[in-house]
Amino acid sequence: MSEPVRYHLISRIQEAAKSPPLRTGFPIPTAAVWCAVFLLACALSANAGRPREALPADLMEQWQMIKTDSPDTGMVAGLMEEGERIILRLEELNDLRRDPQNPPGEGLNQRIDLLQDRFKELLRKIELARVSHLPDSELGALRTRYEQERVRLQTETRALEDTIIARGENFLATYKENVNFTHYISKQEMIVDFLYRLAEIYYQRGEDQFFSSNDVSAFKPALEKYQRIIDEFPASEYVDDALYNIAYVKISSQTPDDQQEALKLYRTLIEKYAGSPFVPEAYWRVGEYYFYQDPPRMDDAWPCYQALTGYPDTHWYARGLYKMGWCRFRQSDYTGAVEYFTQTVEASLDSASGQDMIYTSMLDEALEYISVCFAQDPSEWSGAGVASAVAFVQTDSLGQGHRRSYGGQILEYLGDIYKLQIGKYVQANEAYQAYLALYPLSPKAPLIREKVVNTYAVNLRDFSRAYQEKDSLYQLYRAGTEWAQANPEALVRAETDSIVEKYYFQNIGETIGRSLKQDPGSSASDSESQLQQSVQLSRNYLETFPTGPNAYIVNFNLAVLLENHLGDDEGAYEEFMKVSRDYADDSHRKESAVNAAIIAQKMINESRTGTAA
Repeated sequence: MSEPVRYHLISRIQEAAKSPPLRTGFPIPTAAVWCAVFLLACALSANAGRPREALPADLMEQWQMIKTDSPDTGMVAGLMEEGERIILRLEELNDLRRDPQNPPGEGLNQRIDLLQDRFKELLRKIELARVSHLPDSELGALRTRYEQERVRLQTETRALEDTIIARGENFLATYKENVNFTHYISKQEMIVDFLYRLAEIYYQRGEDQFFSSNDVSAFKPALEKYQRIIDEFPASEYVDDALYNIAYVKISSQTPDDQQEALKLYRTLIEKYAGSPFVPEAYWRVGEYYFYQDPPRMDDAWPCYQALTGYPDTHWYARGLYKMGWCRFRQSDYTGAVEYFTQTVEASLDSASGQDMIYTSMLDEALEYISVCFAQDPSEWSGAGVASAVAFVQTDSLGQGHRRSYGGQILEYLGDIYKLQIGKYVQANEAYQAYLALYPLSPKAPLIREKVVNTYAVNLRDFSRAYQEKDSLYQLYRAGTEWAQANPEALVRAETDSIVEKYYFQNIGETIGRSLKQDPGSSASDSESQLQQSVQLSRNYLETFPTGPNAYIVNFNLAVLLENHLGDDEGAYEEFMKVSRDYADDSHRKESAVNAAIIAQKMINESRTGTAA
């Protein structure tokens, strides 16, 4: 179950801790309390009118500590210089903001906010840089100090919460005796606000116990406070929050009665508090409850997910479409599933939060299940198959042309499903080849063609086609090709060069092997043709990958072919010399040098014989 959307009020707890203590056994000094509140409000109002500082005091304090402890050289020093520049610029902008003659605009405040955020990130980088250079002994000591500090803060927080709980419970038990707290609306608002804070403390404690015991009874004190808000303060702004929290706890219970009560509370929240920010998640929780029943109750889940499409500016919109796609998929309505999964993809791409984890996860899964639909057996869905997937990808969606941007992923997923899950290898390569036809210059094109190679070689045992595809890797993706010019990124090029080199080297070995194998039906010319082809492939390799991982062995084998099988003494001499001279590897150095010397002597002898004749 995902983490609930909750609004923990840590800051309010801290504020409550700073409030005057509620004395046990004594009447609350009402006039003094409200006087203190009035004075505090005046102080805050006075502060609100003052110009804001360039940097908050806590950041400046952290900066001064870092300046004291940081080295004057290296990466940290460079980051420190950047920090000084940011502070100087912030002070300049802050002076402009203070100028009474030129009231600051929103743009100036935004620039200051951006620089402050940049400064916070810089502090984080400095801390990481400092820690990365510490020896193990200091790191261990630092880790110990951090752990001790964590335990200390945890203990202090717990003690603080205990104090708030004790005084809060006493206050809630006695406040009705004071007429001032029961007859004034503003004071009732203060009471319910405090009641909510207390409930939140109990809730957080309940979470800690629940994660270790999986027993929802850990939330009982919190639920009692939330229920009290609902019963005693039905007009409070916290009622929808209280309803949601009670429902969330009870829907997590393994007790059917609790779950049914949760459904009722979610419906109450939806019907009575339509403007609440908790309503979309209430729809989601109810839909999820029905979706995961055994058997699934899709007809009950569907209207809940559909209701989420009424929130187009939130992530709930895409999540609703996504689960509508799942409903159709589980009902074997693959046409409907593709429709809603596609809308999920489109919504995720259109979202301003497209890099958000929620959108990214839905985007990837929706694309995958579009592919799963097309991978169905045609007897189950007439729209299945590679041809249908290609037609789908080529169709403009909603007039925006998005499918061209994600169609490749659908075809790749489809090929992977056919190959890895279903075992339909011919269809797998059809999907991969469709990708390559539609996206020939894609950065992933070499990786997709590698999948084609492996499917032919490993799964279909069609070594002739695998050989052709390996040659295509070299012809299409080596340096200088149209694809290489379209993909100049260093990482992409390095990965592709590794793939091309690997399979071209394999082809050289296969070609040499065939040329040296004496087949009964082969002629001498056939063998020589293959030998010449081996030589050409080897020269291509050495030209393209002069420092490749297999360049040394390719060069040595080339020299051997030229000497022993083609009688090209001059060519063999040159290649043996390279092997003995140009590589760090020395495994064939002595042999190559000797061979070069023998060939040289042979050519000298032949030259003398020819001259004498």
